[in-house]
Amino acid sequence: MKLRTQLILAFLLLAVVPLSAITLYAYQSSARALRRTVAAESARAAEEMERRMGVVTANLSRRIDRLEEIPFPAAARGLSSPLEGSDAQVIGRLLTTLGDAASFIDAFEFHAAPGAHAPPAPGTTAGRPARAPRKPKTPSAPAAAGAPGTTSPIILHLPRIAGELAKDPDVAPLLKAAVALIPADEAGKLEKEMIARLGRHGETIARLVREGIEAAQSSKEPEAEGAPRRDAGLRLKKEFGCELRRDGERVGSLKARVSSDRLLGQILSQSRRDQGEIPFARDAAGNLFTPDPKDLTRLKELHLAPDSGAGGGSAPEGGAKDEQWVVVTHEDPATGLTFGLARPVGESLEEIRRASGRNLLAGLGLAAIALFGVLPLSRRMTQNLSDLTRGAERLAAGHLDTQVPVRSRDELGQLTLVFNRMATEIRAGQERLVEQERLRKELELCRRIQVELLPRKPLYYPFAEVQGLSLPAHELGGDFFNYFGLPGGEIALIMGDVSGKGVPAALLMANLQATLQARIPLEPDLAAFAERLDREGEASTPAEVYLTLFLGILDPKRRELRYVNAGHESPFLLRQDGRPVRLDSTGRPIGLLAGGGYSERRIALGAGDRLFMYTDGLVDAENEAGADFGAARLEALLSGEGAGDAAGARTPQALLAKVERAFAEHRGRIDAADDATLLVLRVGDWAGAGAPAGAAALA
Repeated sequence: MKLRTQLILAFLLLAVVPLSAITLYAYQSSARALRRTVAAESARAAEEMERRMGVVTANLSRRIDRLEEIPFPAAARGLSSPLEGSDAQVIGRLLTTLGDAASFIDAFEFHAAPGAHAPPAPGTTAGRPARAPRKPKTPSAPAAAGAPGTTSPIILHLPRIAGELAKDPDVAPLLKAAVALIPADEAGKLEKEMIARLGRHGETIARLVREGIEAAQSSKEPEAEGAPRRDAGLRLKKEFGCELRRDGERVGSLKARVSSDRLLGQILSQSRRDQGEIPFARDAAGNLFTPDPKDLTRLKELHLAPDSGAGGGSAPEGGAKDEQWVVVTHEDPATGLTFGLARPVGESLEEIRRASGRNLLAGLGLAAIALFGVLPLSRRMTQNLSDLTRGAERLAAGHLDTQVPVRSRDELGQLTLVFNRMATEIRAGQERLVEQERLRKELELCRRIQVELLPRKPLYYPFAEVQGLSLPAHELGGDFFNYFGLPGGEIALIMGDVSGKGVPAALLMANLQATLQARIPLEPDLAAFAERLDREGEASTPAEVYLTLFLGILDPKRRELRYVNAGHESPFLLRQDGRPVRLDSTGRPIGLLAGGGYSERRIALGAGDRLFMYTDGLVDAENEAGADFGAARLEALLSGEGAGDAAGARTPQALLAKVERAFAEHRGRIDAADDATLLVLRVGDWAGAGAPAGAAALA
């Protein structure tokens, strides 16, 4: 997958996906917050309905308790005739005592106490004879069966009482006539007639009659086809009643039949309906009541309304099965009713969804705009990377002059600059490598020439044996050695070390070796020869260049070695008994502060003596710990060749091999910093002194 595609996909994943997730989370959080807020408000409203119910029922209980001392003279007669006189006043006092609470009561149920005497007939106190009682009408509700020893209860229906107060033989015609009069101005005639007949209680009774007529009329209105049916009145757990006493004596008990519909209607009608909420109440049997019967259909859809009059299921407290509604209930322990409030939240949720959708679309729009801004940036980035890729391919193909155009000053531009600089440095490095390779080959050729200038084979004489060894370092050095026979039968021994390294030292070494080999046969006095070399070296070489030199002539006739040591490392003369003797310097190095003079020395040699010469590359070599090989180590190594050694162990080859092994073991993995040059002379039998032994003498 290309980088540009990866950038676009990464942008979409890092922008669109998180934006969608945040929008969804915001919607769900807002929806939960809305439902919690609505549920909290609905819970407070349900608790308020329960408190109002408590206030109303407490007021109703207090007013009914006040009926304890009101006499009921007509109770014994069962209200067999229209109320007159004191009966009307008693009913008026009853209704006045109940006040506004009278509208919640359908009937009173009076139970006479066993043995209670009947009250005096009305009119006797007024001095009038009692009227003959009329045949009682059929009661609107059957009397409850009395307990043993008690009379049957008397049921006083307030609407019926209101009808009798209006002196109408039949309640229904009165209701119809009163309903017709209510909207007209003549509605006051009924009230005036009741007030004239009932005295100061007539106004209260007239109001109750008017309310009863309105309730009766509304109950008789035909229901529309398909309209929901209101459930039967809810059963209240709490009962309302009191004991009746006269002159301190209990004469019976009074139980009020409360109209739950009117009572709950007043309680629930005070709820707000501006937000489409539905207040309701539910009894223990599952029956529901709501001010508007049409709301029962909605409650059934929420699984709150019963499927039959016997009861039904309901949603758990605080919730509903429909996510578009929030239902909260609160139970009233006193009445056994559960008050609830169903509030629709569908429109609010839909508005939240629309707002979330708008926010998502706006975010996607901004992401699209940002994407259009990312495309040119990604195109420029990929173009720069493509240029770098093509440049790297050309560079890998060997085009070291490759350069990539710099199109920006950002990180990619800096990378392009680094690439161009790298290509330039690679080209320069390649040129240096070529030059170094050329120099390496030239140095290797110089090394080979330098090796060719050194003796390649040992020199054998009947009286002496000479062999040398060069241990080269990586660079060209100024070490050299040589041995050759002179015309008089003598052997010349040369070892020198030019200061410095590299080609200059190698060139000077080659020049000096050729000079020495050509001039030694012509210079019988080694000290004078060394002085001439000293002056010539100072005149022809730079001041910092000098030469350490050991010149020796082995004279078989005199059986001695004469030598000049111009600042060179002191050779070791190993006697046959193993005792070492140092041949110290007899003057300064050649070319270093010329004019100091030199002296020639002589030393007698016996059969079996060995002369070991070396350069400073041997004793100055360091190991991994930085310790020098040292002259003391070399002396100890050479002294190990005692007089009792076998003849083969005392040969020049064996001694050179022994020193070479010790030198290699000392250095370990450390490369030599300077050439190490070794030369060994072994004196043989002087009886064979004379001309060289065949071709080997000049090899």
